[in-house]
Amino acid sequence: MRYFLYARKSTDDPQRQIRSIGDQIFECKQLATRLGLNVVKILEETKSAKKPNQRPIFRQMLADL
Repeated sequence: MRYFLYARKSTDDPQRQIRSIGDQIFECKQLATRLGLNVVKILEETKSAKKPNQRPIFRQMLADL
């Protein structure tokens, strides 16, 4: 089985978003290695989810699935 790694930061305000995208990717890669997951693509997005249809990379990931 193949997996995507999707990391998103919804705001640029450092007070509201503790983990950076780089932090998220690092931790997810470590977890994937421990679990033996085959991550084939890493996706990053910096869009808010407050309004619908504002995350094109997420939508493309779902289409690719």
